[in-house]
Amino acid sequence: MDKTIIIDGQPVVFRKTAGTMMRYKRQFGRELSPDLSKIYEVMPLLAEFYEKKDEELTEEQKMAAAKIVLGIETEYMYDIAFIMAQQADPSIRDELEWLDRFSEMNILQLFVQLLPLIQCQFVGQLDVFCSHVHHLPKGYDRKGTVRTFDTTRF
Repeated sequence: MDKTIIIDGQPVVFRKTAGTMMRYKRQFGRELSPDLSKIYEVMPLLAEFYEKKDEELTEEQKMAAAKIVLGIETEYMYDIAFIMAQQADPSIRDELEWLDRFSEMNILQLFVQLLPLIQCQFVGQLDVFCSHVHHLPKGYDRKGTVRTFDTTRF
């Protein structure tokens, strides 16, 4: 499944395939499911800040949002986005070279656009992962089922 997203005025194709999880593990030496769990824990906290325009936020709210963002493993988001872009364009070889193609990239906004694509692939696998952990991340019920959140609010 492909999705084209405009980054810094450039169309970038992202692809999710059956091999995405394996590619991620081979490239970064980490399992994708736990990395996604960490990201999913904080994404709902950011929802209230994305609902408002920047000028509507108080300085206190901006600081609270910044603390949440600083607590996010943004490296995981960049890595996931890179793997999916690389799957769509095999000529992409190096993550930093790929990132250097853009003068700016809001990884949180990009990741929110990738979430529907990612959820299609991984919701079932996250269910299996969560059913084997003792402490369920926020966003999961006791059966290990993912409670998705409305990504249109971001």
